[in-house]
Amino acid sequence: QPTLRGCIDIPAAGATCDPRSFRVEGWVSGGDAHATIDAVELWCRGACAGRTTKLFPRPDVNRVLALPADVAPGFRLDAHLAQPPTGAARLELRLIRRGAPPATVAFADVRFATGV
Repeated sequence: QPTLRGCIDIPAAGATCDPRSFRVEGWVSGGDAHATIDAVELWCRGACAGRTTKLFPRPDVNRVLALPADVAPGFRLDAHLAQPPTGAARLELRLIRRGAPPATVAFADVRFATGV
């Protein structure tokens, strides 16, 4: 079983976001199975708020996690919720990997308010 890790850098914990459109950035690592990552998804209150299949270099993460230079752990996605919640909510970062069930690798607790 590979060691799966991840981090939501933006939005920061406790940040206030507009649920209709907010940027999410961070990093993921699939350990020895990093090449099997097909997508990164952001979930909130049982709904998928965003997805990306593009990963990019993050030399800072590679250095700290001792990842090879050719491993691309960074992600960025634009998220939105069709049923905009208000108040406190937990963001859940999931890895979608070939041949494996989705895996939650990070959380961030934020607040939602429209028109932020």
